Amino acid sequence: MLVIFLLAGFGCKSSTTSSTNVTTGGNGAGNGNTTTTFQKGTDWSVTADSGMGSLVDLFVGKFYNNSVGYPDIVLLTSTGAYVYKNKIPSSLNGWDTSLGQISGTEASYTAGTAVDLSLSSDDVLDLVLYRQSPARFEVYINDGKASFSSSSEAITASSNSIAAADFKDRSSNTSKNNLHFLTSSSTGNNQLFDIKNKTIQTPFIQTAVTISTGFKALSADLNGDGYVDFVLVPSNGSSKITLLKNSSDSSFTEDTTTISRSSSNTVRDALLGDFNRDGLDDLLLATSAGFELYVNESTTNTLAFSSHDISFDTSITDEISMVYANLTEDTYYDLIVARDEKDSVFFAATSDYNFKDITSTAFSPSDLSSDTTMVRVADVDQDRVNDIIMSDANGDITTFFNQASDSTDADP
Repeated sequence: MLVIFLLAGFGCKSSTTSSTNVTTGGNGAGNGNTTTTFQKGTDWSVTADSGMGSLVDLFVGKFYNNSVGYPDIVLLTSTGAYVYKNKIPSSLNGWDTSLGQISGTEASYTAGTAVDLSLSSDDVLDLVLYRQSPARFEVYINDGKASFSSSSEAITASSNSIAAADFKDRSSNTSKNNLHFLTSSSTGNNQLFDIKNKTIQTPFIQTAVTISTGFKALSADLNGDGYVDFVLVPSNGSSKITLLKNSSDSSFTEDTTTISRSSSNTVRDALLGDFNRDGLDDLLLATSAGFELYVNESTTNTLAFSSHDISFDTSITDEISMVYANLTEDTYYDLIVARDEKDSVFFAATSDYNFKDITSTAFSPSDLSSDTTMVRVADVDQDRVNDIIMSDANGDITTFFNQASDSTDADP
């Protein structure tokens, strides 16, 4: 089974791939908790080198093998990929930037994902990246010490988002050393391909995805049958959201009618997360006019979604990215929203579909930056509660440590 890791907190020890939007949390009791606070880690702030270019994506996960599983960072930028190692295994605080740029990535990239291509038990993450010139996908294999070597590449169309799903053999109901990938493109060249034994398989298994302008590729087991499906979300206000149901070992069934948007507002970000705690991932869209939620009502044989109200006590319409995570140590997941040239907003879930803005009590106002473009969540110090990593467009990193039930000395 494919398990999210990029933003993972305690308990995600058998992961396959990274995600930019959703993570598990700790095991705290109580519902609707709105009292957590975050403290900025002075030693955990990094100012990016001016030569790194603009930030494309931020991967957080286990890139340097250690027994405890402290997460590291890889920044994907317009000039390459750069590794920041977590210093805690060396009894220090902060991000070690000395590993620098990954050799071979001296190019402009527009998309990527971090994934354990060997499906191994150590969960060390490899990289699948898309470079602009020459236009191609590249696979970089991690030796376990955050040193990467290029193992495979394939020329293809443009890409601005990549999602991964494990390849499970239906006859034996076991995962193989093989992963499916869906790539989205603003030009409509949305493609499916496999990576087997760390090598991109060509020709691509399916290229006739009919959606005209892909924006974001997502993956989850949408109908609870044990096989990971894909979602392709358009950016141009189209009502057509494409679901790709994992229907056999090597093919997906395209569905463009199950989710039909009632608005034509431009989508700025999208994530899959379980907003009503029924075990199935729902779809949340951040649009130019606010949020749209589509609740998953699928059964084993049928995909089904319906529009549902979602309530926030503070109205915002300028969101640019989201992350959905358990940050308050209760049974609900919370939502952090980065906004265009404004401070991020922390919404704590108080019940299913209901969120309260606790930004002013969770953070010191002077610690937040209006330049934040990406937010990631991970248990940076492995104290069983999720922390927050924020980055601006230049790749400057700020880390906030969760003070809920926090007992380690890695916090400031």
